[in-house]
Amino acid sequence: MNAPHRSATVIVVGSVLVSGLFAIPTAGARASISHHAHAKVAGAHAPTSGGLADEVLGLVNRSRASHGLRTFRPSTPLMREALRHSRRMATRKHLFHTPNLGALVAQYGGTIWGENLARGVNLKAIRDKWLQDPGSRVHLLDPRFRWAAVGVVKRGIFYWVTLQLYD
Repeated sequence: MNAPHRSATVIVVGSVLVSGLFAIPTAGARASISHHAHAKVAGAHAPTSGGLADEVLGLVNRSRASHGLRTFRPSTPLMREALRHSRRMATRKHLFHTPNLGALVAQYGGTIWGENLARGVNLKAIRDKWLQDPGSRVHLLDPRFRWAAVGVVKRGIFYWVTLQLYD
């Protein structure tokens, strides 16, 4: 069920291969998004844990398929980490990147990774904001990524979402 559309400021925070950060406020659905990319990963894989994570993965995979890209396959070991990270963000009430994501995914032998983060009242709106933000969109539509870990926590009216991608 979709929540009613609400106007709010969207904050985009990003860091791509360098440690620079920037914020760009814009109008839109109530969601905060963030993205992060590095070079370095491959994975131990199994089905998702279900529920909200499956919903987010389904939304993201439909977007990839509509662009002629293969869909992400779920990564069980990182699913647990993505969920833990979403819980940490919800507890601290702000978005921040998984500090050791590179080390985590390197355990599985891959070569690249990226992370999208969000807080919002509607999972589809979060996916849509990721597609509108250039840095987040690059991650979602990067054909090199094959594996995904999704963690979703709902606290109050907000969903806290971690999407970790790699290959």
